[in-house]
Amino acid sequence: MNNDMEEFLDKQMENENNSKINQSKNDEIFQENQLIFSDYKKTDKEPRKDGNVTKWVNVKNEDEEYAFKSISEKDKRSVQNQVTILRELHDWQNIIKFYGLTNDGNKWYLVTEWAEHGNLREFYTNNKNSFDTKLKLRVSLDIARGLNFLRTVEILHRDIRAENVLITLKNTKNTAKLTNFKLSRSYNADTLNQHHNLEQIRYCAPEILERTKGFKYNNKCEVYSFGILLWEISEEKTPYENHNDFLEITKLVLDKYREPFSENSQKMPDEFKNLVLDAVNHDPEFRPKITTMFEILSNCFKSFENSSHMPLQDKKNVLPKHVPKLPDFESFNYMTLAEAAKQHKRVDKQGKPLGDVKTAYKCFEAYANSNTTTRNQIMAKYYKAYYISKGFVEGPPDKEKIVADLFKEVADDEANEFPDAKLRYGICLYNGKGVKKDLSEALKYFEQAAENGYMVAMYNAGKLYYEGVSEIGKVVVEKNVDKAIYYMRLANYHNYGLAIKFCKDNNISL
Repeated sequence: MNNDMEEFLDKQMENENNSKINQSKNDEIFQENQLIFSDYKKTDKEPRKDGNVTKWVNVKNEDEEYAFKSISEKDKRSVQNQVTILRELHDWQNIIKFYGLTNDGNKWYLVTEWAEHGNLREFYTNNKNSFDTKLKLRVSLDIARGLNFLRTVEILHRDIRAENVLITLKNTKNTAKLTNFKLSRSYNADTLNQHHNLEQIRYCAPEILERTKGFKYNNKCEVYSFGILLWEISEEKTPYENHNDFLEITKLVLDKYREPFSENSQKMPDEFKNLVLDAVNHDPEFRPKITTMFEILSNCFKSFENSSHMPLQDKKNVLPKHVPKLPDFESFNYMTLAEAAKQHKRVDKQGKPLGDVKTAYKCFEAYANSNTTTRNQIMAKYYKAYYISKGFVEGPPDKEKIVADLFKEVADDEANEFPDAKLRYGICLYNGKGVKKDLSEALKYFEQAAENGYMVAMYNAGKLYYEGVSEIGKVVVEKNVDKAIYYMRLANYHNYGLAIKFCKDNNISL
């Protein structure tokens, strides 16, 4: 027997063994979760999903309603994954309840709770009059709560869309619940080679559509899909409903086109609409976390409820909350913040600028003035100030004040994502440029920047401490040689030329 034949036989044996293992696991799943078929009876309710889902009730208590989903032979393997996950999530309020499996002869059924209103799209289509702003916000919050719970148990749903959200009815209350976990996986599990149908493509993040080799589905993809779903809830329309071709939708998404809000969303809170725009950002790094989305949606719902319950005479006395306009994405060609931040660095071999700094600046202006996430705002404000100060754009007449104000806001941000803003604002204070000259305050910002490793800040702080500053009989910066030597040596350690010269000129030993 030659080597090729041996390899072929080994491969075949391996496949057969894996098949037996999988079959064994399937058998265990079906046996462990088996319900007694005769305990249930079928109702006259019209079947759903091409006849695959039917309504049943408990023989002894007909108020107990169940959905029986027929399982085909080819679906048996995916049932193993669904059942494993649904068993763990059984008691969570925004996950569809799983009861078990049952069979009538050779016919098997997955048994879950009955969703009276069907899926989300069926619900808003059939209930146009009652699907108001309050209900939209509550449904959105229900879904966010379900996704937030999946996050805590480290499970990715991987197929968030309207068809996979069911609306149950209990005690006159409608509740949205996540369903269909056949594609779900834990955070650490290997990603499936997933093929998407047309409906799934409408919710797919651009990084999935790009089909980059080795890319693994993550929670940023989940956030994007949820963002598209929130848009659908607001608009009561299928995403990209005028396009029924894989390639068309893919091209639109990769070209950074997103469906705009229309008059249908006029009554939705601005915070809600801004959240949607952030969630579908082309750059995954700038999408919010599920926890953030849950928090914002919760606040939207509470604010709406409080407003609804407020007496009419009180509403007249409440000043309208100012919410900045949403970014005009078309004005900067849907350039992401991350892309915009790179434009001034793009030069040819001769050092000639190649980047589109004008469009980048429009992007910074739009995000700086929008009600987006704090991180996006801070980044936009930093680069807006940087572009003006460097002369990349002409800037407004009072540009020095704007630059100083923006650098101060970024410098004071707790996240400290742009520590050099502390140095830049310190220089504004030192020179009295765009802000009143204040050397004591400048020193404070220089020291903060020095702690973040900026040599210029180390030198500036050292020089101020060495010389001390007095104005009209008042000590502005108290002379402190020990601190001066500390900062100068620190700058010298980083080979900062001016610090090295200063130490030599003033006989400071290194």
